[in-house]
Parts: sequence; structure tokens; C-alpha cells
Amino acid sequence: QQELLALSTETIELPDLVGKQMRSKAYGIGTVVSCTGDILALDFAGVQKKFKYPGALTQGFLVYEDTALLESLKRAEEAAKQRARIEKEIEAFQNRLASM
Repeated sequence: QQELLALSTETIELPDLVGKQMRSKAYGIGTVVSCTGDILALDFAGVQKKFKYPGALTQGFLVYEDTALLESLKRAEEAAKQRARIEKEIEAFQNRLASM
């Protein structure tokens, strides 16, 4: 639980990317028109497409030429995965205790 508490107090701010240009292999160059929660909406020559954020960047579906940003997004994604793993372990431990 201490590990989870440490992770939950650690905040990693995801940057607002509205107005930034990104490249997609499928759609070409697009401009971010909104960034709401975990969804990025990009405009590709009048056609809007939505992508999971930050996953689309960390997994290479979208390319943004800022390596520092990419590293920051990878750290945020890893922290979220670690938090979910610890929460699952705590829940399993609590279930085992309850069944004793």
C-alpha cells in the first residue's frame, strides 16, 4: 500500500498539445485540435481522427519530433501501468485475507 501511495502522490502532467503538428503513417501531417483526457483529436486536411493519448505517441502511431516529450509520456504510461499492477496486487491480497 505504501508503494501505491507513493505512486498516487506522484503526478506527471501530460502536456497540452493543441496546435502542435504530428505525423501519422496512415493520414500524413495533422494538427492537434483537442486533447481531452486520454483522447487526442487531430485534423488531417479537414478530416478529424481520434487517438488514445499518450499511447498513440509512445507506440509510434503518431510521431512528434520532441524526444523529451516522448520520454515524459513513456514515464507517465509506465507509472500508470505500475499503479494498476499494484492496485491489483493489493486487491488480491485483501481478498485472500477476507477469505481466511
